[in-house]
Amino acid sequence: MNDYLRPFFTSNIWFQELYAYYAPRPYVRIRAGKMYRNVGILWDDSFFGNVLYADGLKLNPDRGITIDGTWATSGGRFSVAYSTQYFF
Repeated sequence: MNDYLRPFFTSNIWFQELYAYYAPRPYVRIRAGKMYRNVGILWDDSFFGNVLYADGLKLNPDRGITIDGTWATSGGRFSVAYSTQYFF
């Protein structure tokens, strides 16, 4: 079968998530490309597969830039995870 996956795509393949990243420090990572949102309406596993694929839900990847990482004290007893995202 050699047809399109969805009528609104012009190809028979697509990438669910595709990004490039750069990690200048152990506690920071910069990503750019197509990725999932870190916050928003969460997917609660109540549907099978990619039923929740649109309208801002978690299984809807978008194109943007993300800066994230984890900062920890030298002893490792305290850590803070952070993330900021901008989507086009």
